[in-house]
Amino acid sequence: MNHSIINSALLKHILISFFLTALFSLSNLSAQDKGHKVDKYPKCTNLVEVHQAIGYPKDAAKAGIEGKVMVKVKVDKNGKVSSHEILPGSPKELAESVEPHIASLTFTPGEKDGKAVATMVTLPFLFKLK
Repeated sequence: MNHSIINSALLKHILISFFLTALFSLSNLSAQDKGHKVDKYPKCTNLVEVHQAIGYPKDAAKAGIEGKVMVKVKVDKNGKVSSHEILPGSPKELAESVEPHIASLTFTPGEKDGKAVATMVTLPFLFKLK
C-alpha cells in the first residue's frame, strides 16, 4: 500500500479525533472565579475555530503525546481576553501550540446584576490520538 495514502488516512483520523475532542471541550467550560459571584459566566464564542487554527502539533502527534492544556483566562467586560495562565500539568509541546492562540479567543461577557463584568474562566484544550 502507498505510504502517502496511509499517512493521509492517519492524518484524517487524527484531525477528526481532535475536532470531536474540541466540541467536547465546549461543554467543559468551567467557572473559576468562586469569590466573585456572577449571574452569568462568559461563554467562548469561537473555541472550535481556535482549535482548528491550533490543529494537532505534528511533533506531538509523531511522538504520541496526548493530554489536556488547561488555560485560566480573565475575560474583560467586553468579552476579550485580558490575561491568561497555562495551568501546571499541561504537556509542554501541547501548551506551546495553544499559547499563541489564546489572545484570539472571544467571549460573551460575564454579567452581574445585568451589567458586564470581568470574570475568570478555565478552558480545556484536549489533544487525543486514536
